[in-house]
Amino acid sequence: MMKHFVFRIALFSLFALMLFTGIYLLSDQMINLRKKHFFKVNKNVNIVFAGDSNIACSVNDSLIPHSVNLASNGETYMYTYYKLKNLFEYNPQIKTVFLNYTYSNIDIASETYFLYSKEHLTDKNSSFNYLLGQNEKHLLFFHNPLGYILSLQLAVQKNITRICKTFTGSNQDIRDYNFGRYYFLDRHKVDEDIYHCFFREWTFTKSDIQLYYLKMISDLCKEHSVLLVLLKPPAHPFNKYFLVQEMKRSWTIIQKEQLKDSLLDFTTLPIPDSCYSDLAHLNYKGARIFSKQLNAVIESNKRVVKP
Repeated sequence: MMKHFVFRIALFSLFALMLFTGIYLLSDQMINLRKKHFFKVNKNVNIVFAGDSNIACSVNDSLIPHSVNLASNGETYMYTYYKLKNLFEYNPQIKTVFLNYTYSNIDIASETYFLYSKEHLTDKNSSFNYLLGQNEKHLLFFHNPLGYILSLQLAVQKNITRICKTFTGSNQDIRDYNFGRYYFLDRHKVDEDIYHCFFREWTFTKSDIQLYYLKMISDLCKEHSVLLVLLKPPAHPFNKYFLVQEMKRSWTIIQKEQLKDSLLDFTTLPIPDSCYSDLAHLNYKGARIFSKQLNAVIESNKRVVKP
């Protein structure tokens, strides 16, 4: 009797696994067949802002003509690479990409937390798994099998929602497909962050994965004749007291010797404390100041805004 029960449970589990795998593979295939219907941006958009929350919270693209902000909170360079790869395929008018390049982006902590932790793996991979190659899927599964499987369950739901949207016939914005956008922040907790900083131990180790995909992004832009501008948004002056010198040295060397792409460093742009959401991000007031200043730089550089 017990053997029959165990056999039935095993058979049911196998059937459920096969059913889910079939649904996942079908949704993944369908969304890739339909992505051409939502990957296109406005024809007059030739500037893309990409990366993580440093860009998502700092750049108000409504204040910068011919641009779109597709950055996403907690996004690593791996996901950014595949997003840009698909964007270039369907949007040949894109001429310039501004990519976040901050000290933390090349730290192993960004790789460990934002790429492999359950929270971020579930969130990001459920949105972008259909874009990834097999090597990337294996990498995520190897580092966090449970988190990766959970992300696939959400990925199926999001894929089905996206697929249905493409059949509505209405004009859809790519930002309506969990692809990234300007993130409006209305808060101010700088003092709280400063207090917590005193109880942190600051170290630095280079992230091989982050640097690998950063180089891939650089090569991808060159391949498509797209100007890549590494962008460092304003940072609260207090950060310099906790800056690990090896991090700063590595950051400079990588940009100059390995990537050789343009760099715009706005860390010294004078912005009042009230315009920071926290030590790392601007709130909407700061984003407005920074975006206007950035637009002035873009407008003065014809290579950046060339249509």
